[in-house]
Parts: sequence; structure tokens; C-alpha cells
Amino acid sequence: MHEKSGEPMPDDVVPPDLEPEALHYLDAFDRLSRDRGMTQAGFPLPIPWSSVVRYARVYGIGDLDRFERLSRLIAALDREYGDIIAAERPDPQGRRE
Repeated sequence: MHEKSGEPMPDDVVPPDLEPEALHYLDAFDRLSRDRGMTQAGFPLPIPWSSVVRYARVYGIGDLDRFERLSRLIAALDREYGDIIAAERPDPQGRRE
């Protein structure tokens, strides 16, 4: 239930149950998202790979397999985020998909 209205929460805003490791990756994505640039039109640029490398160093992710997994998951989350933002933004030429 929504705290203020007492209405049921829509399914698309109720977070799924996640394993603790998944929460770690979502936290990493949130932190790394702060390093992204924006286009002049206001669209987010991808998270720089150098930021992922720096994050791995700071958090002691020295194992290549763990780093590759982090890098792949951040890239996948980043692509999904970009797709969501692009779908929410109107086309500057007024075209419809």
C-alpha cells in the first residue's frame, strides 16, 4: 500500500526481491551514473569505462573475472537506462514511432 494514499502500489513500481549481490551491482550503477556526461539535448552518455576501472580499484575488485562481471552488468544496466530515457523523451522532429 502507498503510505500516503492507502492505494495499492502499481506492479511496475514495486521493486523485485533481489539477492544481496544484485543490490551491490545496483549500488555500483547508481554511484557510477554520477560520472556520466549528458548530450546538449539532455540525453545521458554512457558511463565511462575509466569510471568502472576506478570504482573497481577503490572497492578492491582486483580479480579479472569479478571485474569483467561488474563491467558487463554496468554496461547492460547503462544500455537499459539509456533506452528508458530515450523512450520517455519526445522526438525533437515531432515524429512518432
